[in-house]
Amino acid sequence: MNAIPRKIPLPTKSGLDIIAIDRIIYLEADGAYVRIFLEDQTSIYISKAIKWFENHLSKQFDFCRIHNSYICNINYIEKYIKGDGGQVKMTDGKYLAVSRARKKSLLTALKNL
Repeated sequence: MNAIPRKIPLPTKSGLDIIAIDRIIYLEADGAYVRIFLEDQTSIYISKAIKWFENHLSKQFDFCRIHNSYICNINYIEKYIKGDGGQVKMTDGKYLAVSRARKKSLLTALKNL
């Protein structure tokens, strides 16, 4: 018997979108808003700060804050590219910057996959 995937209700202009957490590839901050990128190449624009998502996703699920602007689902990281902080290549082809301050926690999370 398969476990039901955990879901998260996301407030949008039209109501609530209820999304399976494992469909989220990464989140990108945009001021007081966040754009959530999903595995089906769609995105949802949410009026919540990225810190809210960091508190709700990073502790229980495989999400890692890699930059002030990004939280990524480490299961969707295809490659880590060395650099000052570095970059990650996500499965959707997008490259996300990794800040120097968050590089160590990302590499630790990747080693524990």
